[in-house]
Amino acid sequence: MRSTYLEKDVSGKSSSGQTTPMMEQFWRAKKEHPDALLFFRMGDFYELFHDDAKVAARELGLTLTARSKGEDAIPMAGVPVRSADSYLLRLVAKGFKVAICEQLQDPRTTKGMVDRGVVRVVTAGTLTEEDALRAREHNYLASLHLSGERAGLAWVDLSTGRFQVMEIARAQLVDEIARIGPAELLWNSDLRSDESPAIVELKTQLGPRISERDPWRFERESTLRALLAHFRVASLEGFGVEHDSAVVPAAGALIEYLQETQKTACQHVLRIERVDPSRFLVLDRATSSCLELFRTQREGREEGTLIDVLDATCTPMGARRLRDWLAHPLREVEPILHR
Repeated sequence: MRSTYLEKDVSGKSSSGQTTPMMEQFWRAKKEHPDALLFFRMGDFYELFHDDAKVAARELGLTLTARSKGEDAIPMAGVPVRSADSYLLRLVAKGFKVAICEQLQDPRTTKGMVDRGVVRVVTAGTLTEEDALRAREHNYLASLHLSGERAGLAWVDLSTGRFQVMEIARAQLVDEIARIGPAELLWNSDLRSDESPAIVELKTQLGPRISERDPWRFERESTLRALLAHFRVASLEGFGVEHDSAVVPAAGALIEYLQETQKTACQHVLRIERVDPSRFLVLDRATSSCLELFRTQREGREEGTLIDVLDATCTPMGARRLRDWLAHPLREVEPILHR
């Protein structure tokens, strides 16, 4: 049975018609994360209200209820805290973002309303739950910035903290993103109206995995400051990145997105690894598909692929490294022999 110690506030309006303190908490959190479904902690349940409740009820098969009647009725749906992860992961798999609004005080020792705040925003690219991840594959969050005919890419595996960047020609963009295979891609919302072939192809290829961000989040000066502050350096040149590189806005926007969703400084992301595309053979999507490196063409399964034949690694870390090697075959003889 649901905890009822705050149920008097759930109607949303007090007897005088004013919004209750608890619903004010809800709206403050929702205003901060308007594009996410808000899991609002109430005792042993996470409750969803208004349109969030309607979406959750539809997508998860939850019972849609309401508090009060008539004009003051507020749609609501809830999931138990102890089993919330499974519901959360189902929503993320469908392309939704979920903001977790927790009770920041113990209601048993707090008089009156407990403080609440969003402690984490869960997206496809920021998942760290073991049950949601395939241990032998990367779960990449990527970011894209276009600068003329150049493109800056940055991507991170949040579970390991590995942070990589690459600057490429715009013509290589679609194939390179396909090779990275991000679970989520950040880009400038202005690209929504871009009808160039590469962007149209990415929209088709990634669909709901694209997260649009306001253009100002990719401004060079602010993203550079974010990178310098995060890595605690005076210059990015030690990482092989010039300040005028197209990767700076992509990488800075990515770091700020991590800090925004994780509500922490993500201190395990320790360095920038610059990837030099000239070191690798170009494998476009058609070639990778024909070679069946990771998925069969007919059924899209891993069984029977090259990685299935070659992977005798003993650890998830080794399996991920092997995948990287197959996706990025080298050009030079000496490194090939070393592998």
